Amino acid sequence: MYCDPRFARVREVFERHFADGEELGAAFAVYLDGEPVVDLWDGVADRHTGRPWERGTPVFAYSCTKAVTAAVLLRLAEQGRLDLAAPVADVWPEFAAGGARGP
Repeated sequence: MYCDPRFARVREVFERHFADGEELGAAFAVYLDGEPVVDLWDGVADRHTGRPWERGTPVFAYSCTKAVTAAVLLRLAEQGRLDLAAPVADVWPEFAAGGARGP
């Protein structure tokens, strides 16, 4: 595990969540200007076997891109590069397969 001293508070909070029983297993990483400044993991990956969480423990990520996609689309709309009222098929022609147009 690694944590740049500038981000010591992040490590403290991360560790406290395990100490307080708020987390079973987790990993957290932050990159600043392309360089890792926080790379933490702790706990167990499988509560039934007690297998520890490791740096490369895979996890499921559900719907994690929706917020980023929404922010990008809103930024494009703000710049006048995307019409939010346009049919989906106008910006994603493949969506129109089978006659779909979208709202």
